[in-house]
Amino acid sequence: MAAFDFPNSPSNGDTYSANGIDWIYNGNVWKKDATAGVKGQKGEVGQKGQKGEIGEKGEKGQKGEDNSTKGQKGEIGATGGTGGTGSQGEKGQKGEDNSTKGQKGEIGNTGGTGGTGSQGDKGQKGEIGVTGTVFTSGTRMLFQQTTAPTGWTKDSSRNNRALRIVNGSVTDGGGNGFVDVLNSTVTTSNGSVSNHTLTESQIPSHYHYAFRSGNAGQLRNGSNLSSNNYPGSGTGPGNLYETYNITARNEVPNVGRTSNAGSTSAHNHGFTNPNFNLNVLYTDVIIAQKN
Repeated sequence: MAAFDFPNSPSNGDTYSANGIDWIYNGNVWKKDATAGVKGQKGEVGQKGQKGEIGEKGEKGQKGEDNSTKGQKGEIGATGGTGGTGSQGEKGQKGEDNSTKGQKGEIGNTGGTGGTGSQGDKGQKGEIGVTGTVFTSGTRMLFQQTTAPTGWTKDSSRNNRALRIVNGSVTDGGGNGFVDVLNSTVTTSNGSVSNHTLTESQIPSHYHYAFRSGNAGQLRNGSNLSSNNYPGSGTGPGNLYETYNITARNEVPNVGRTSNAGSTSAHNHGFTNPNFNLNVLYTDVIIAQKN
């Protein structure tokens, strides 16, 4: 019979396998795993050999008169050869006085040991049971191999996709294949920057000269300065009516404006389409479903 060397001090739920049998510790004893394969049929028990005859029992000695002294122990008889058991000896008579114990009778010869019966034929070993199912039918898993393992069917309906972890219902989405986007250097195209007309607050602070140098000619009927022109450095000789001096003032000027510069045309900004290297490493897997 096969020996099992079970582990010492096991914990509840520990498993042990030996000689093709799985065992589970239930907290008290080791029991065969009920989920293991079907046990083969038990072989037929061989025929039991015939039992040898019992030898005859030796005669019992007479009981001594004095109970205070123990009788001498009889010598051990020689071991008899193989043979029948001797018949039981007659019981000795009881002594008259119960206070004295009779001597112990000699031990009869031991009967011979009966012959061992022939061993029966060993029964055939039962077939190994089918391994129990670990995953229920319909279970879907990822495998890093080209073909599905035995008992599984490869799902070929999904290809060139990335995986996304969700905390709700699972679904498919997106529009571009994995290697179509993450496979090489990608250059953007059709980029542009909108035109923009600067406002007054966006123009850097600057100044313009407020009048033109050089004589502007003689005037006899008053000054010709207005908000639409600018003064000259002088208006003629002092003997005429237009002689005057230009003095400094702190108010905002409202005459003698400068000529316009710039326009309301928009401008643009230079733009170069960038490129990105998206050639990332990846490992292919398949989806397979348990049959």
